[in-house]
Amino acid sequence: MKKIISIIMILTMSFSSLTAVFAYTDCEDEAVMDLSDLEVMTGYEDGTFKPDNNLTRAELSTLISRVSGISRIDDVYSDYDEMLDGADVFSDIDRTYWGYKYIAFCKQKGYLDGFEDGTFRPNDNVTLAQTLKICLTSIDYDAMLEDESSSDEDWAAEWMNLAAQYELADASDDPNRVISRIEAAQILHTVIDMHMYNAYVLDVQTMESYRTFSDTTLRLEYLTEDE
Repeated sequence: MKKIISIIMILTMSFSSLTAVFAYTDCEDEAVMDLSDLEVMTGYEDGTFKPDNNLTRAELSTLISRVSGISRIDDVYSDYDEMLDGADVFSDIDRTYWGYKYIAFCKQKGYLDGFEDGTFRPNDNVTLAQTLKICLTSIDYDAMLEDESSSDEDWAAEWMNLAAQYELADASDDPNRVISRIEAAQILHTVIDMHMYNAYVLDVQTMESYRTFSDTTLRLEYLTEDE
């Protein structure tokens, strides 16, 4: 009997330690917990998440890379010189920068752009519109704007309107406001479960193909462990 009780206690303690890995002292948000469990978003060494801190452009690039398969690329390539052969990413980013591979990955995938002067400004705080654009582009929703955008709308308004259709943001919100870590987590958490817009269907009547939603999501495609 004592042996059984001991085994139960050990299992209970082990389970408790596992479930407490991502138990931040200052945040219990469901989106944050799930992204932490998926090893997409992490906290700080002191056990905090700092949900109200601003997110930088480099940090957002890191998050998008993690949900878009960079870890699988990492398994294939021994180093990023092979994948990013001679890539001059941006004038203010070089290979010594900690976020180089994430920014290069996102640029190569077409998820992000820099500024007209050729810079990326990795340490700038990311805005709401920038976050929505990068997140939605990672699931190919940029194709919707290519098909339906109006020439008199600026890019931020287009993305705000598209995001509003999927309840990711309020279209009347300020697209240029800086967002917090927890806001970014909540947006990304929704996006990883949205069906990707990368499937093509053939219209047998016209024999023309058109784009539509696929059966897969970022979570299923890149974040779910293979059996």
